[in-house]
Amino acid sequence: MTDPTPNYSDRLALAVCSDQRDPCRVPCDLCRAQSAAVAAKLAQILRERHGGSSTVADWLDGMGCHPGTVQQP
Repeated sequence: MTDPTPNYSDRLALAVCSDQRDPCRVPCDLCRAQSAAVAAKLAQILRERHGGSSTVADWLDGMGCHPGTVQQP
């Protein structure tokens, strides 16, 4: 099954949507902010576990999962 959302930051934002009655079809600002916070924390944990270097953490940073950033397709 193909995900209709074109980029990873949107997919993460939709994954954290907590509105069970009417989940976002397009990521809203709240979902984007929550997913950015989770991605940033995951990147931090990965760097701690891997001595300050992590390819996955760098990927999370690069795809735009930070508050105020948007991944370009």
